[in-house]
Amino acid sequence: MDVTKGPQVVTTLVHAARKGTHPWWHSPAICRIPQRVDHEIAQLLSKEAIQFARVGVDALLISPIPQMIWGVNPELAALVRHFHRVGIKIIVHLPGSADLDTRDFNGPYSADETVTTLLGRVRACVDAEVDGIDLGTLPLMHYGPNSAERQEFMHLLRVVMAEVANTDTLPILTSSLPHMDDSDLQEILQESWFHHLRNDTLLDIEWKNPQLCDAIANTFANRDPVGHVAAWPALPYDDSEIHRARTLFALALPGATYFDSPPKDDISSSFVLMVQQALRTREEHGMGTGSLAHVRGLAWAGPDCLVHMSAQVLVVFNASDSTVVVPSEHRPLASTGVLPTQLNSDTPLAPGQCAWFETARVQPRVFATE
Repeated sequence: MDVTKGPQVVTTLVHAARKGTHPWWHSPAICRIPQRVDHEIAQLLSKEAIQFARVGVDALLISPIPQMIWGVNPELAALVRHFHRVGIKIIVHLPGSADLDTRDFNGPYSADETVTTLLGRVRACVDAEVDGIDLGTLPLMHYGPNSAERQEFMHLLRVVMAEVANTDTLPILTSSLPHMDDSDLQEILQESWFHHLRNDTLLDIEWKNPQLCDAIANTFANRDPVGHVAAWPALPYDDSEIHRARTLFALALPGATYFDSPPKDDISSSFVLMVQQALRTREEHGMGTGSLAHVRGLAWAGPDCLVHMSAQVLVVFNASDSTVVVPSEHRPLASTGVLPTQLNSDTPLAPGQCAWFETARVQPRVFATE
């Protein structure tokens, strides 16, 4: 008897769940303040600390003006205390130069200043009891693997790391890496002491299947064997549906996820509510330290639709040109689209939308009895 076979569903594990207890930096959602923090913005942020806490943010990445990162600065210390009171940590981006107009977190770190100046800024951060120090993008792409410049810069990093290691607060060290081949990347990962080394996967890759899925899998393949936490870079904010969908997709990835805060004059309530719901779901389901698997072959998804299993949450990003209808057995948890108003209804996702779902429960097989 001929049996017609349906499409074969293939689930590929690309990252295993982390077991046991974890330090906070293994799975945080970190909100980046994209503008340089001066005295006025520092006061505004302090007043809004409780709002960030209600959204569910774990930490803020800020870039203060250089004057705030030198000596004993009560303003920086007060800002840190305000956020600590509501359970939010502060990571300070060091500008690497005295240029007040430097605002690009992803720009190359400037090593023009002396070691004394750099260590002075590190000590100012430590004195203010910040939870992390960020050096922006490391300029390793400009140095050959065995060049004197590369060795000199790595020595500079080790000096910073030693300075931080001798403190009681033990702030984490974070940075971004330029695009480099896997062998060079492996060398940096093995010899560095950074807690987060963000890569540019989500910034440069085309958001299509399978390119994006392969790039994400490669990120874990490079980091998991050496025990590095995957750190996903913030997507520059814009008030568009595709940005919201990509942000929701990124927040589902295990590891440390960075995302941009909207400018104060351009805050979309729908974006804030989406992030709030996503972070609550991320925490409840342990997605930050959970496993990640690609799912292919679903009859309703199609080849251009990206489907992941993050912990026990089904993540669907519709990168196709047509609407995808997610079956009703998957209960929606968060979405950039319009959720169904009735229970047990299918969920349509238009092109460029993303949604998270509670996976369908496996029904036990019923055997006939006499």
